[in-house]
Amino acid sequence: FLNDYLTPMTDVVLDHGGTVDKYMGDAIMAFWNAPLDDTEHARNSAMAALAMRAELAKLNARWQAEAKAEHRSFPEVRFGVGLNTGICCVGNLGSARRFDYSAIGDDVNVASRLEGATKFLGVDIAANGATRDEAPDLAWLEIDKLVVKGKSLPIVAHALVGDEKLAQSQRFRTLAEKHDAMLEAFRCRNFDKALVFAEEAASLAPAEISGLYAFYRGRILDFLKERPAEDWSPMLTLDEK
Repeated sequence: FLNDYLTPMTDVVLDHGGTVDKYMGDAIMAFWNAPLDDTEHARNSAMAALAMRAELAKLNARWQAEAKAEHRSFPEVRFGVGLNTGICCVGNLGSARRFDYSAIGDDVNVASRLEGATKFLGVDIAANGATRDEAPDLAWLEIDKLVVKGKSLPIVAHALVGDEKLAQSQRFRTLAEKHDAMLEAFRCRNFDKALVFAEEAASLAPAEISGLYAFYRGRILDFLKERPAEDWSPMLTLDEK
């Protein structure tokens, strides 16, 4: 199973100019802009994530068809991708007897934290603001200000919804309007209005990010039951990796 999954996913990374750092169980760690310069590294990584999403859909369809033919069940396989654009150290790292060409640094860790956060946030691809700013033509939605484990300062996380074609569609533009209105109402402590906008956005959202509105709905309902303190700051602290 793992080889069947990792082979096409690795092909996607390489086809989009990425460097595979290592495999960690069923996960792939990859980076862009090294060893060769890539002026479009943020966009290429985002497009790779979208291509991986499409590849996973094909794999799921095949696996489930094979399982059905053999009269057995096969659960849908899901994944999470964390994208972070920043500064890191890249090179041959290790000992005199063995080393790997790898990337290390705080921004590498943030990418890992974003990947881990996808399961809580209800999205499959999460990125920091710098990645979004380097590829503004793609379809992005702000998730929240996140304080991830091991960090004290928040990062603005964004969900990657789709490519530039989706970003120009009327449906996505309407979704983005409802989504932004939800965030504004939520941050202004107008939770009744935020709930209305969350439900309207959920009706327009593709399946890949539908969990985000279930996540926000839960937060909003909690605050409607018990309003936050007056000094409440609208950001999310994630204590798990």
